[in-house]
Amino acid sequence: MEKIKKNFPNQWILLGNPDIQHDKVYGGIVLFHDDDKKAVLAFAKKEIENYNMVKVVFAGEASKAVRLNIFKVSEKA
Repeated sequence: MEKIKKNFPNQWILLGNPDIQHDKVYGGIVLFHDDDKKAVLAFAKKEIENYNMVKVVFAGEASKAVRLNIFKVSEKA
């Protein structure tokens, strides 16, 4: 996550198949990033079916990130 935060400061980031352990995000595949959370969420709706899970995180001060979003997809057949 440190590399992601460094590359995309103060951006909302959509991660595909995030590595989450004990409610902490350690990384994932960067699918999209933007300073507008709504743009990231709109993109997430298109990409969600391609991944087991996607997560939106904010790469900046926690006080600016009002809410983090997790979307889970049912297991694929």
